[in-house]
Amino acid sequence: AVPPSGVNSDFSAAVDQGNGSKICYDGTGGGFLLRILQPSTTYYFKVYEYNGTGTGVNYLTTGAVLSGYQLTQ
Repeated sequence: AVPPSGVNSDFSAAVDQGNGSKICYDGTGGGFLLRILQPSTTYYFKVYEYNGTGTGVNYLTTGAVLSGYQLTQ
């Protein structure tokens, strides 16, 4: 597997990975701050698990650990 590129917590700067999907966080920890969202816009999100590092990353692609949506104000 190839590590993701274009990851950015600034939503407007994160690279479109296809169909409008963007990777805004790639790491460990309990949370992060997603920045530069547009007001009155619904954003959909999914969280996926993976293990390994570099080219040895294995993504759990059969389902998201967490998914949902949020309307910004």
